[in-house]
Amino acid sequence: GYCLYEGLHWLFHIDNVAETRLGRLPVIRRLREAHTVHHLHRIDANYGFVTLFWDRCFGTYLPLDQVQRRRP
Repeated sequence: GYCLYEGLHWLFHIDNVAETRLGRLPVIRRLREAHTVHHLHRIDANYGFVTLFWDRCFGTYLPLDQVQRRRP
């Protein structure tokens, strides 16, 4: 189970994930998008990357379209 968990986490960090068969699945794209919000925009949101269930329960879910982009 842990190996699958880590494999999924690794998949979200590779640049060309959208080019893989697994990366084309809508659920994978949605989870990767949420994980990107956590790492690149708001560290206090979207903790889970296997499921968004707990983030929604605890109010830490934040969709990418609600992220305020930083200006340089």
